Amino acid sequence: FSQHQAMEMRPVNLNRLVGSLKSMIQRLVGENARIVDNLSDDLQEVTGDIGNLSQVLANLVLNASSNRANGGEITITTCNAAVTEDYVETHPEARTGKFVTLSITDTGKGLDSEAMAHVFEPFYQASAERNGEVGLGLSAVYGIVMQHDGWIDVDSTPGMGTTFTIFMPAVAQLEESGSADAGEDDRKKSAGERI
Repeated sequence: FSQHQAMEMRPVNLNRLVGSLKSMIQRLVGENARIVDNLSDDLQEVTGDIGNLSQVLANLVLNASSNRANGGEITITTCNAAVTEDYVETHPEARTGKFVTLSITDTGKGLDSEAMAHVFEPFYQASAERNGEVGLGLSAVYGIVMQHDGWIDVDSTPGMGTTFTIFMPAVAQLEESGSADAGEDDRKKSAGERI
């Protein structure tokens, strides 16, 4: 969980990432759950590592699958978001600016307040119904998203399902803030020229 791996950062369109992985994640969750996508037509790009972002998507979908009852839907949503001061006041990890969001929503049993408080802790067992299964899925997701300069919002009501929403800086936000140093800019340009 704490290990920082070397990442190959490049512009990523999350819609294309979802499209390339959809058949694979449908096989992972089986035929009892229907995966629905609700993808923004004008989605901005983010800067990220394709392998790590694929792991994030797969882990969140598997988590949604384990939390739902038999059947139901798992919805994958992408959109552009302008984060305001009002949102930041109620979400300590957030900051203002232009972001891209990726949300995974299930129609499952939801999380109670105790589970919500520990959901990203390694090896936390949210339910006895998991028969002792523990793992690093959500904590790994949390670590990867932090490495991508983003954060995760969780919205859940017992019996009403759960939504995990990842916020990542839009490429436009990174360019405006000047957060990339000159060396990073040069690497991005050379990667774009190669493509």
